[in-house]
Amino acid sequence: MFGGLAAQGGERGPAGFAIHEAGAETAFEGGPAPAWLAFGHLVLIDSPAGFALYNWLLRATTVALISTYAYAVPVVAYLIGVLALAEPFRPAVLGGAAAIVIAVAYEIRAAEYS
Repeated sequence: MFGGLAAQGGERGPAGFAIHEAGAETAFEGGPAPAWLAFGHLVLIDSPAGFALYNWLLRATTVALISTYAYAVPVVAYLIGVLALAEPFRPAVLGGAAAIVIAVAYEIRAAEYS
């Protein structure tokens, strides 16, 4: 069924798996401990916390306001990458982020008047 299919980067941790040609068996290869810790944190802490927060927001405010988070999350993720992970800062991305923040502010303001 999965003959010939193989994931790249088998030694890269949680996402590193390979499907063997014979019998479509799946084998997980070991990866570095920090990758497994990050994966565990994401699955056991971040995902349930995000789910709980989103459900609370659905009860606490309007859907129009909640939907704007989808636009703000990439901006916050980029800023965290620049500040915490020393990723390169690009002025063009700052312009795009400004456009996103303006659009979100406009959406919130429009939702208040409807």
